[in-house]
Amino acid sequence: MLGEQAIFLRPRQAAEALNISPRTLRNWLRQGRIPYRKIGRVVLIPKKALEDWASSDMLEKRSEASIAPEESDGYGNNRR
Repeated sequence: MLGEQAIFLRPRQAAEALNISPRTLRNWLRQGRIPYRKIGRVVLIPKKALEDWASSDMLEKRSEASIAPEESDGYGNNRR
């Protein structure tokens, strides 16, 4: 079982899985947005934790997107 799938991802693999740039991933790691482990100089991201984080983050974004924005005249002025 353990050999079937990687338990940890390297940062480049995690960035590819999230479809983001490695730089964005590094920024999110520094900000503490994504859980990770560091062994010496090696950064490892638990695959399960990344999947859980991604699904919870996506749910958050969907709920924010469902809130209808106010109408705007294109110049930053809201219409009523």
